[in-house]
Amino acid sequence: MEPDWNKLFLDWMQEVIDKASNSSNLNMENVRHTWQRAHKSLQSCPKEFHHPKELMQLKFIGPAICGKLEKRMEKYCAETGIARPVSAPVPEPVAPEKRARKRKAATDPTPLGTADLAATETVAARPKKKRAWVPRYRSGGYAILLTLYHHDSVHPGVGMNKPAIISLASDLCDTSFKSNPNVKAFYSAWNSMQTLIKHEVVYASNSRNGMYYITDEGKALAEKMLQAERETKRPATSGDTQAVSTATIPEPETTALSRSAISPTHRRVSGTIEPEVSPNTAVRNKIVQMAPSLLNPNSSPVRAATESTARSGHLSSIRSETWPAGSYTISIIIDNREVRSSDDRNFFHNELERLGIMARVEALSVGDAVWIAQHNTTKKVAVIDYILERKRVDDLISSIKDGRFTEQKTRLRRSGLANVIYLVEEPQGIHKGPYHQHVQTAMSQAITIDGFHLKRTTTAEESVQFLAKLTKFLRKELYHDKALKVLWPPLTTSKAYLESMVDERQRLPSFEKEALAVDFDTFQTALAKSGMLTVRDIYIRMLMTIKGVTIDKAMCIQSVWPTPKLLIDDYRRLAHEESRKAMISDRLGNSITRKKVTRQLSEKIYEVWGKL
Repeated sequence: MEPDWNKLFLDWMQEVIDKASNSSNLNMENVRHTWQRAHKSLQSCPKEFHHPKELMQLKFIGPAICGKLEKRMEKYCAETGIARPVSAPVPEPVAPEKRARKRKAATDPTPLGTADLAATETVAARPKKKRAWVPRYRSGGYAILLTLYHHDSVHPGVGMNKPAIISLASDLCDTSFKSNPNVKAFYSAWNSMQTLIKHEVVYASNSRNGMYYITDEGKALAEKMLQAERETKRPATSGDTQAVSTATIPEPETTALSRSAISPTHRRVSGTIEPEVSPNTAVRNKIVQMAPSLLNPNSSPVRAATESTARSGHLSSIRSETWPAGSYTISIIIDNREVRSSDDRNFFHNELERLGIMARVEALSVGDAVWIAQHNTTKKVAVIDYILERKRVDDLISSIKDGRFTEQKTRLRRSGLANVIYLVEEPQGIHKGPYHQHVQTAMSQAITIDGFHLKRTTTAEESVQFLAKLTKFLRKELYHDKALKVLWPPLTTSKAYLESMVDERQRLPSFEKEALAVDFDTFQTALAKSGMLTVRDIYIRMLMTIKGVTIDKAMCIQSVWPTPKLLIDDYRRLAHEESRKAMISDRLGNSITRKKVTRQLSEKIYEVWGKL
């Protein structure tokens, strides 16, 4: 009696899967994944097979898997004395486009002619046009962006706080700016602010009062939205068109923007239809009538001047000095956390010294290596336009998983240095497994989107060779005949620091004669993770040190008790200890799951904060 070959094939596949699952070798993870897909493909097929080569008709099963199953079959037949089945002719694989045509031919009663079939084969798929991001009409993002645009046209350079924005933007939005957890409406129109910041059309200051400004990109987008309104014959009044460019919008953007243009309302007067005042005009009229102090209650002449300077990066506040060519020496600083292994922590420094490269080891605020210039007389140190981030491929995969990859790239861009080098070490024997495509995408994005330089090596020794060659090139070829303009950018905000660097670089006459650098101490302070934290940020971080307090719970607690003093004072007002232990859970115990504070967690917080 012939055995059930399908069942045997599945059993043999399962043996390989179990063996790969029990192995500690990282490479076996990919093997397990491959065979598991083949197992599911065969398990879901009702057809009876008699030879492994017949399995190639199924998805996820190729010659390699069939070859191993065929060897297993030979062994099984030799052990049991069963005659080895003869392989049936296997149909040639059908290309995806041919399979699609066959399915269409099977369901379409009208046969294709020869000319039609040829035309079908030659027609190439049209590439999709990438549309520019535009907020949906009367959404939260739409209302906030246009409110900030109208406000900036009336009060240039003056920011708005959250209450002022909401009071005006509500007229431009169909969604409420207040969430209502009782009816499971956890998000409000204000959540769109994060999307606007992400697309860099709105800038949020790190100040205690949370001021918001429209960026140049945001102004351009708002102007295009109003321009699209006119082009689609949806009239805008003079209030809407102030500071709007009359340039023609490219067709792809016009198509996308037209969908978000304003739909006018009309009223009938004496048998004729007259347009009513548009919501945008009404908002702008309110802004004109309101004093800046009402739109920004915390503003003052001194504060406004400070924030304007921080936002626009006035060059008059930047201290600088010029070092003549030949008056400084180029060397490299390696981050003290950059090690080859726990047993060889000084590998990079020792190897660079061996190759004749002056190297220092210090804790860097950002990056794993920076190149510096040290003045020969004053011994001042400045960072030149080169910074490097080194990643082993396994560390790169981990950083992609937990989000560190994006955060680190953002901090590298904020360094203000023109040349960011991303060095990826791919040692032999480290398998990327199912994350191979993720790694390739991450490296491509670093080049095409972030504008980084990518260098791939296979060993730490090769990485050191690259660092040594680049240092020698900078010292002997690129900077040996150039004066160096050293900057001390303002440290009011990280935004002011970056804008100062960008503005100063644009003013540089030519790199042939003069190069740019930033003071090392200023660089360290501006880019430190905790360099410019507000009291609110520190307060939230302190709360998060308690086990069980997540970022959402900490922010929720901070919104109820804005400062540590208010939290401690409320604890002291309660007479009984049990009431103090339950104070936070009584207030936040009915919040949504991620913000809910249980009685047990409330007691933990009391143990830390309630006994101060």
